[in-house]
Amino acid sequence: MKFLFLLLSVICISSTCTKSRVSTAFFIKNNSSKTVNYAWSDKYPDTSLTKILYQIPIDPLQTKGPFYYSVSPGSGIVEIFLFDSITVVSNPWDSITEKYMILKRYDLTIDSIDKMNRIVTYP
Repeated sequence: MKFLFLLLSVICISSTCTKSRVSTAFFIKNNSSKTVNYAWSDKYPDTSLTKILYQIPIDPLQTKGPFYYSVSPGSGIVEIFLFDSITVVSNPWDSITEKYMILKRYDLTIDSIDKMNRIVTYP
């Protein structure tokens, strides 16, 4: 009987009792006349820039990707941040975060990305 209870507990923990992450991919299309830097976070609703570790430049009129990410089923939201590349190069990161010097922030679900055909367009 103890063995059966242990077996059922292990099955529960390894399947229905744990939250799995959902993964997908998207592209970013820069329709502007300036280079933008892209970064993302899965820390929603925390919209601070302190969790940004790296940025990827996207030249004018270019599309880059695919960018892969995973989110937890709870929030299911990925935050996409776009920065002016000149701002990033000419300002210390502390100033950028303190003054929230972003061009655009998108808070997107997997469904909303799918509805855009997985292409996030700026502007």
